[in-house]
Amino acid sequence: MSIRNVIAAGLLSASALLVATPAAIAATATTSQAGSGVQILAGAPCIVTGYSLHAAEEMAKDSITGDQVEDVVYTTCSRAVKQTNGNWKYTKGKIVVICNNNGYVVTAWRRS
Repeated sequence: MSIRNVIAAGLLSASALLVATPAAIAATATTSQAGSGVQILAGAPCIVTGYSLHAAEEMAKDSITGDQVEDVVYTTCSRAVKQTNGNWKYTKGKIVVICNNNGYVVTAWRRS
């Protein structure tokens, strides 16, 4: 299924494919204030910043919507598992989502 068909089917909006630059995301993901003693260390991203074409195709194949992916990422980011390649694996029910450190969805599928 082409990305145009995925969007036409309502599985993703065209705007969902727009992504902030990795540098901008990284700048907001970890912050440190000098002298404050406060440091926020980023773990798994809790927001979706975009979708790869592969992810969009896999989502369409398994009838997974962007809203479902965003729900999985948002509600399970505190227990996402970091993979050896640096990506994050989120699981909720039968839906599995893989994101990179910037919250970009690499792939997603529905377990049987």
